[in-house]
This record gives sequence, structure tokens and C-alpha cells, in this order.
Amino acid sequence: MATCKVEGCLVPEHTPGQWRVEFDAYGGYDMMSSAYLIQSGETRITEVDTGHKGKDVESAANAALIARAPDLAHALVGLVKALNAVVNIDQADTLQTAPLWLKVRAALAAAEKALAGQP
Repeated sequence: MATCKVEGCLVPEHTPGQWRVEFDAYGGYDMMSSAYLIQSGETRITEVDTGHKGKDVESAANAALIARAPDLAHALVGLVKALNAVVNIDQADTLQTAPLWLKVRAALAAAEKALAGQP
């Protein structure tokens, strides 16, 4: 399992600004289907195409999660830094929360690998 040390846990550069979700009845990939658009200012970051289902709960939830990704990444890195100030990261097995701690480290390491274009 890949690990992530504090110095290596950086939030990658992303489209700046507050990401938001907007529903567009004709904003899907084929311009005939509906989609939840994730945008920052006038920049479209991505979309969650709903096909011809219109507004649906699962697609809305997926879009909301994507739109919160920068905030979640910054919060997670902040948490890792704060915990590293009081806990030896290499002795995570001494924590009652060791499995969760290792998942956090693995998630950040996976994000870094993806950013670097590694599988």
C-alpha cells in the first residue's frame, strides 16, 4: 500500500474558485440529454450526464460530491498535517483509528499518483 507523508501530501492545482452545480436540461454530452454541470465562474469543469432521466437523486449526489472535491482535499490535507503534529505517522498502528488513518494516507497517495499519470 502506498503511503503519504506530510511533505508529499499536496493538494494538486485545480480550477480555482468556488465550484458549483447547475442543472441544465440540454447540457448533456449529446446536447439532447440533461446534465448536472460542475462549474467555476464561467468555466465548465465537468458534467454528470443524466441521460434522459432529468433530475435524479444519484446524479445530483455525484455532482455535489465532485463539486466539493477541492474543499474535501484541502480539509484532508489539513487534517493529516494537524495529526502529524501530535502523532508519529510511522507508528499509526498505535492509534485506535489505525485503519482509518491508513485509508486517509492511501487516498492521498493515490491522488498524487493519478496526478503524476501513474496507474
